Amino acid sequence: MMPSVVISARGEQRLSAGHLWIYRADIADCRAQGGDLVQVIGPRGRPLGGALFSDRSQIALRMLSSGDEAADEALVSRRIDAALDGRRLFVRLIWWSGVEPCNVLDSVVNVNNQAFRNGKT
Repeated sequence: MMPSVVISARGEQRLSAGHLWIYRADIADCRAQGGDLVQVIGPRGRPLGGALFSDRSQIALRMLSSGDEAADEALVSRRIDAALDGRRLFVRLIWWSGVEPCNVLDSVVNVNNQAFRNGKT
């Protein structure tokens, strides 16, 4: 049986609003150890998704899936592979463009810093 965590009504409301983190204060019952992939259950017993559980952080749950979708090792592996593929594509695009990689990265950093200063992040 997969480890599980029951969250409060307030935690469920935050999930419904789009938040992907659940704070320790919103945990009603925990049957998991730190580092476990857990099933997140609402206060009325409804499965809300899967998450990584931390027994040390104030952010106790980091959601990985929603509803009945299992947050298992296969899901984590697929997401890591997808992230690596995206980075490989980014590097290939830079290489093919003939632009120096440091110039592209400098541009990305400058755009992100400007957006942060303007409150757009």
